[in-house]
Amino acid sequence: CIVPVKEGQIKPWSRIYEFWDRRHRKIVLLDNNLLAAPNWRQTMEDLLAEELEVDFNQGLDIRLLNEENLNYLKRVKAKELRFAFDHIGNEKAVREGIELLLANGLGSRKLSFYFLYGFPVIQQECVERLKILASYNVEVYPMAYKGPDGKEPRRRILKGIEDIPLLHGPRGNIDKFLRLVGRLPP
Repeated sequence: CIVPVKEGQIKPWSRIYEFWDRRHRKIVLLDNNLLAAPNWRQTMEDLLAEELEVDFNQGLDIRLLNEENLNYLKRVKAKELRFAFDHIGNEKAVREGIELLLANGLGSRKLSFYFLYGFPVIQQECVERLKILASYNVEVYPMAYKGPDGKEPRRRILKGIEDIPLLHGPRGNIDKFLRLVGRLPP
């Protein structure tokens, strides 16, 4: 993921009151990692106090999920909770996080995962990450890796992806991904 390179270190940001238009009951947070920010509790408290529906647009770090922040995530109004699964090295944290969320009443259809593909990685790792996410029946949001040059990956056939029965997620992104990996015609 190039976000940390482009956006730098996590730092405190403004409270919602500095940018929230009170005529609206929904707010989109464009932070790149709320759970890693020093003021995440204050942000959650503000969202709960104002009873706002929130879209954690850039995603939450599932590796930081614990009982405390899970308690907030269960209470805050959000149609979906977005996370990422970009490296197989995070498999244990992703599995534990999903299982913790499911065990606490957050359904799999409320969980969405950004899925980075096309960066220099063993193809089998990409397939394995997809299979893991599909096994939990969560939404998958494929995102093509764009390196510092801004170019997207070239079409490649991924072996093993054909036995993944169904991917849930935004149709346009899924179709683009399936074309890139050879599951749909170009």
